[in-house]
Amino acid sequence: MTGVTTMYMDIGMDTGDMILKAETPISATDTTGQLHDKLSELGAKVLKETVQLLLDGKALRTPQPNEQATYAPLLTRALERINWNSSAEQLHNLIRGLDPWPGSYCQHKDKHLKVWETNVVNNYTHGQPGRIHQVTQTGIIVETGSGLIELLTVQPENKRRMSARDYASGYGLTTGDFLI
Repeated sequence: MTGVTTMYMDIGMDTGDMILKAETPISATDTTGQLHDKLSELGAKVLKETVQLLLDGKALRTPQPNEQATYAPLLTRALERINWNSSAEQLHNLIRGLDPWPGSYCQHKDKHLKVWETNVVNNYTHGQPGRIHQVTQTGIIVETGSGLIELLTVQPENKRRMSARDYASGYGLTTGDFLI
């Protein structure tokens, strides 16, 4: 669950009393870009309601519950690099969280390969992290630290996005190969 809040300003960082808030669910496939669009629409609606409440003198002040505060760390270049030792679910969430910017990547044959869309196959299969488990009709299944993840959309260095299946065919990726 995520959402938007309008609030009164005070001296702290995001600590002012709330005027209105609205929530929206985060689906298992939402990317940062999709979530941005959802929150933009929701934010416009909440802002319009807030302005009207302020104009009517009916805007209430609700203290923010400090125990619910969360702060996001700054993104670093190191975060973009896929660590196949992570679980399939962690990698799926990382890749969604970095789409559309800055994107996440691994390497195949000493070239960057951006990964844009994935699907968690399972969270319990153990294998060799980064090893190609299988090339299917829909993508490339990769072994992780915990589970299997299917790459659906990728982008070779200096090329356009393409289906992972087309990448496997065009770049000679087969079962047993490794992504690093």
